[in-house]
Amino acid sequence: MRTFKDERPLDLEEKAIKQAVILLQSVKKMPDARDYIRTLLTTGVAWKKMEEMIIRQGGTRQTSTHLTVAPHLTRFYSDISGEVHKIHNNLLSYAARMAGAPGDKRAGIFLERKEKERVEKGEEIFRIYSSSRQKLDLVKKWIETQKVVEVLT
Repeated sequence: MRTFKDERPLDLEEKAIKQAVILLQSVKKMPDARDYIRTLLTTGVAWKKMEEMIIRQGGTRQTSTHLTVAPHLTRFYSDISGEVHKIHNNLLSYAARMAGAPGDKRAGIFLERKEKERVEKGEEIFRIYSSSRQKLDLVKKWIETQKVVEVLT
C-alpha cells in the first residue's frame, strides 16, 4: 500500500526542513542541523512524534486511505498551454471555505498542478469538492471572476 509518507510533496518537505533548521539553530548551534532533521523525517521519528501529538489532542491514528471526499465536485481546466506561473493560495483558501471547509471535513481542493509545472490547454489544474451542490455552484461562479491560477505561455 502506498502512503503519504511514500508520496510526500518534496517541495513542501524542503520548506519544512529549512524552517526547522532555522528554529533548531536559534536554540542550539548545530552545523549538521539539516542532516539531523532529514534523518528524523526519513527514519519515521518525526512521523511517530506527530502521531503522538494527534493522540494527545484527542485525535486518532488514521492514514490517508481513511479520507473521503464530498460527493459533489467541479473541475477547473487550463485555457492555454504553458507553465503554471502563480497559484493564489489566498483565493483557493477562500474558495475552500465557500465550499464548506473546514467545518465539512470532506470539502476542499485538490491541486493537479504545482507552480512551474507544464500544463496543456484543457488539462485539469484543480478541483473543488463540497457536500452542497448549491455551495459548489456559488464557488464556481466566484472562481470564474477570479485569477486563481495564472498560466503563462
